[in-house]
Amino acid sequence: MRPVFIVGFMATGKSTLGRAVASRCHGLKFYDLDEVIEQEEGMTVATIFATKGQDYFRLREAEALRKLASLPQVLISCGGGTPCYGNNMEFMKDSGVVVCLDAGLDTICRRIIEAGPTRPLASKYADEPDRLKAHVEEMLNARKYFYSLAHEKFSGELLETEEDVDKTANEFISRYLNEDNRKPYPS
Repeated sequence: MRPVFIVGFMATGKSTLGRAVASRCHGLKFYDLDEVIEQEEGMTVATIFATKGQDYFRLREAEALRKLASLPQVLISCGGGTPCYGNNMEFMKDSGVVVCLDAGLDTICRRIIEAGPTRPLASKYADEPDRLKAHVEEMLNARKYFYSLAHEKFSGELLETEEDVDKTANEFISRYLNEDNRKPYPS
């Protein structure tokens, strides 16, 4: 099985969906790219950005992405900016199947706020939901092109309840992980 990469903006549900899918597929390993980097660096992504800079983080991200993609039977949830830097999107498309998880602006903003301090944007715009929405919309517009390069687009809207997650994970598995249903992506 070629690697499957889940890309998309923050709070679209990439990690939630990835964990749910992997828990239903024997032998499939799930990796959250940001979590892998945090474990290797011993600090959060926000701290890496603050202390070592974005260029350092993006280099580590590209290295970790390539390392994980070389493993068998992997599903990788990428950070929101992963496909937008270097040649990461080209690498993912050449290596496996890239699925962009999408959610509406209101859903993304609500999830960011609900996440609280685990999301730096939630802290930064805690009492300013309109400014958060404007900032998220600006970032989405800046990344839209890169997300549009994914092989497929998949909805992350229905990841609110256990039942929603179950249904969405099963649909994802059916579309992208069952060989009989997989579309012929370029090798």
